[in-house]
This record gives sequence, C-alpha cells and structure tokens, in this order.
Amino acid sequence: TQSNLILGGLPFGSSLNKEESFNFLDYAYENGVRDFDTGTLYGNGQSELILGAFRKINNIHLNFHTKIGLNRTLRNDGSFGVEISSLTPEYIYQEVVGSCDRLQVSNIKRVTLHAFSNTVPLYDQINALSKLINSNTIDSYGLANFTPGQLSKWLQICQEHSLPLPSHFDCHFNLLEQRARYQIMPLIQHNGVKLVPYRVLCRGLLAGRYKSSVNLPAGSRAQNSWRVKNVVTDENIALLSTIESFASASNATLLDIVFLWTLAFSSINQICIGTSSKFQLSEIMGSLRKLNDYNNFNIIDSLDNILPNAVSKNPSVYFET
Repeated sequence: TQSNLILGGLPFGSSLNKEESFNFLDYAYENGVRDFDTGTLYGNGQSELILGAFRKINNIHLNFHTKIGLNRTLRNDGSFGVEISSLTPEYIYQEVVGSCDRLQVSNIKRVTLHAFSNTVPLYDQINALSKLINSNTIDSYGLANFTPGQLSKWLQICQEHSLPLPSHFDCHFNLLEQRARYQIMPLIQHNGVKLVPYRVLCRGLLAGRYKSSVNLPAGSRAQNSWRVKNVVTDENIALLSTIESFASASNATLLDIVFLWTLAFSSINQICIGTSSKFQLSEIMGSLRKLNDYNNFNIIDSLDNILPNAVSKNPSVYFET
C-alpha cells in the first residue's frame, strides 16, 4: 500500500522547480502518498520550503521525515560533496527548529541524523534528541549511514542511560547490495528498531533502466554520474537478467519482485524512494498495491538460491561523501 512508501524530497527545488514540485506533489497526494523524506540540504536547500508551502496551501496533514547533520562541500574536481557537522546539542536544536520553520509545522514525525559525528559525546547528542521528543517537537529520531560499530556504540549509550532508542535506521540496501542484511539488521532487530532502506532500486538498475554497461540511455544519470556508473556493470547487468527471468517465471514484474523481497524482512515496513517522474511513481505504487497477491511466496529464500554470495559484500562503504 502507499503507507509502505516514503517519497524522497531530493528533486523538490533541484530537478523540479516550485511549480513542477507542486504539480508532482498533487499527483502523489491524490494517489495516497503521505510520508515525505527531506533534509536541510535537499533540493539545493529548497525541499523543506516547498514541502512546507505545499502542505500549508492545501491545508493537509503530511508526515515529514527530515535529516540534519551535513554541510555541503565542493571537491577539488568541482563535484558535490558533503562533510559531517559537529552535532552539539545547540546545533541539533537549532537545525530542528529551522526545519520546523521551513516546513511550517510545530512537530516533525522523525528527524534523522545524516551520519555519525565523533566530535561530540554520544550521550549529549542522544539527550538533545530526547528533549526534543519530550517537548513534542519531534515524534521520534532516526539514524542514517552509521557503520555497525558506530550503531552499536549509539545503542549501548541509549541502554546504559535509559535514553530513547532510534525508531528507525536509514540505510543503503537493495537486492544487489545486501551488506546491511548481515551487519545492520541483527543489531536493529534485537533493539526493535526499524530499517528504512534507500537506493532500493540500486540507482535505477533494478527499475530496468539499464540493459547494458556500454550503451547507456540518452539523458540517463549513468552518463554523467560516477555513483550510477559504479553499479551499471556487466556483472550487475547479468544479475539483473537473472532476477528478471525469476520475475517472469513468477508472473511478476521486476518492480514487484524488488518490493516484495525488500518488504519481506520483518524489520522493514517502509521504503524510501526518490523520483520526479509521475510515470515511475505510478509504476511504483502499482507494484506496492499488488504485494498482498504474493502472501505465500517465500521470496527471500527463493532469491538467495539464485543470487551469488558476493551481493552480501556490497556496497563497499555505507556512506559516500
């Protein structure tokens, strides 16, 4: 159902201007989407403003999930990069209040720390988030892009000091990049934390956009993004073909199989997907509506039998800066 979907807010203010964003958000809302993932840097700093204005103009309720903790940087080659902020209690409070102002709300469903900051004691960071929960400024908090060791330290501090655990952990996770399944999931399942996977479609590869590592579609992201080129490899194209054959034999589409597998894990009840295409969003929602058709289908074991163990080692890093 659409309650499984958190729609990524990265395009609002970047690939879509304000008018285009409103048009797309109208379509998403009319089709049942209520959860939106955004961040202080998203959409060239405009995403929160656009989402907040859309909600207020239409006088509707939306669930906002926003992220804090990164600063934008420019690499030597001129490309975009990020650096981790110093997550002092003052910084956390100011950023959350700033997000509330831009989203034009007094309460945010979930605020997520974009990455692990080792410049401020973890107790101080968690205590600051706890105070924001107690003041009803946020319903809960999440973490993103931590390594297993960093996540273990955080959870340990929570338990030692009886501080609130994160409600969710946002993580790079998909059929071809399953590292989190073996390193992150055991940690969060033990503590009742939910996993929110992103890059579920492996940068478009699992949406069927790329059939070759050489003949890339005109205007595709793989033509000018090294991050996308890194996954559009001959090896992954071959694995994609294997999954597509499995989908066909199961009377399912590729998207059906991707979502069915992802949401089969007990620690996952929502996925975060970014798109600025109404057509793709309609495809995504169509597949999500069909999930109940496969209730008796043991998708995890079935795909474990045809995918190589190498997928358990990907991605090489959890957080790309």
